[in-house]
Amino acid sequence: MFEELDDPTPDLRPEQTLPAVRARGHRLRRRRQVATATGAGTAIALVAAAALTLPGGGTTESLIGPAQRPAPSATAPSVVPSPRPTPSRTTPAPATSTPSSSGPSTPAPSTSAPSTPAPSTPAPTASTPPVPTDLPQEVLLPAEALRPPDGPRQVSEGTLPWRLPDACSVGAPPAAVAMRTVQQGDGEFEAPVGVQQVAVHADAAAAQAEATRVAAALQDCAQRAASAPAAETPTRYLVSPSAIGADGIELAVDYYGVTADDPAADGLGYAVVLVRRGTALTLVGAVGGEGSIRAAREEAAGQAQQAWERLCRYQVDGCG
Repeated sequence: MFEELDDPTPDLRPEQTLPAVRARGHRLRRRRQVATATGAGTAIALVAAAALTLPGGGTTESLIGPAQRPAPSATAPSVVPSPRPTPSRTTPAPATSTPSSSGPSTPAPSTSAPSTPAPSTPAPTASTPPVPTDLPQEVLLPAEALRPPDGPRQVSEGTLPWRLPDACSVGAPPAAVAMRTVQQGDGEFEAPVGVQQVAVHADAAAAQAEATRVAAALQDCAQRAASAPAAETPTRYLVSPSAIGADGIELAVDYYGVTADDPAADGLGYAVVLVRRGTALTLVGAVGGEGSIRAAREEAAGQAQQAWERLCRYQVDGCG
């Protein structure tokens, strides 16, 4: 570490060699010891200064380099992440549906706007042919079927009141879609006037409802007349069901009330019959005159049968 110093001592004489050599060796050892002590002190001072913190926040580590940190031990325990809990296979699936392995699928949105079906009337089929609502001339009875057969004939089109006695008036059919009224005769000389009325409805239910309404009104009329004093209103009204067609009803007018005590008695009067076939109603008979009640009822029943046969176009089966 230190260089060996040259000895400045001059060469000695032979007689002075042994003492001089010893003295010289002694001096050399002293110099080495001093040099060794001086070098050790210098090293200690440098180490102490290095341990101090340098001005400006630096440390001796910036001078002598970072300290070497021990390498991690090869036997240090490693951290193993805990496994995630696995759902139990016994968990019940939702009651509505079981999703597939690929997950629920989302339907693609439709690009077309939703269409609203337009309301439509069901088209008639072969089993339900359309029922006409018009009222042609051939539906009416011919002139010879009414009495008097040679009397003036008048046909009116449009909704008119049913031809019934004033005391039993029921007005016009409110739900009729077509109606014709035939009046035959002028009523002169106490002659009866033949009548026929046909009212067509949109459906059979409406026609049946009208027949029921008229029948109820006639029953009420007959009961009111029967309860009135004979001296004030002797006329009686006989209401009975008709065997012709559907919902048929017959009204016989007894002018003098001879049927009050005996319904089978015959007096003066007239009769009309109302029958239904499909969607049509017809009232037929003769009003006024001084004929026999019994004869008038028979005649009205025969006319009603003929009129009913002409209404076949207004039922579902038609006239086939």
